[in-house]
Amino acid sequence: MAPTKQDPDAFTKALRAPPPPGSPYSLPIPGSAKDGRTAVYRNWRFVEGPLLQTIDPEMLTAHDAFELAVKRTPNARCLGHRPWDPVTKTLGKFQWQTYAETAVRRKNLGAGVVELHKNVGVTGRQYGVGLWCQNRPEWQISGMYCAVMDNNCG
Repeated sequence: MAPTKQDPDAFTKALRAPPPPGSPYSLPIPGSAKDGRTAVYRNWRFVEGPLLQTIDPEMLTAHDAFELAVKRTPNARCLGHRPWDPVTKTLGKFQWQTYAETAVRRKNLGAGVVELHKNVGVTGRQYGVGLWCQNRPEWQISGMYCAVMDNNCG
């Protein structure tokens, strides 16, 4: 099923519909069984043709998905974490960042990384970024920045 130009929400609703009554949800791909191995199974809608590439033609990468979420639902929860209290050695209540807040943090981090590279004489558009931090939202924000750079430099 190739990318569609129809409404992504309507397309998603159509894809969620179950197979006809009494039919399986997954079927073997013809000719995929090998000696000693079972056939490869696919969703009943995609046995004969190519796999679904995207529900929304505007959304082909994780970067695209994030950008659309920022555009469509800027105030929705995006990243959450439970802060660690080293004194009581307990986790606090979840603290959430919205898509809009996360986008601003990604932009600011990216500007800082670019400035640090300029300060040491790296002026090209492609360079490595090494990270170390505990399991927290900054990992994801850093990855989002790197995806932006990859999309802009590809």
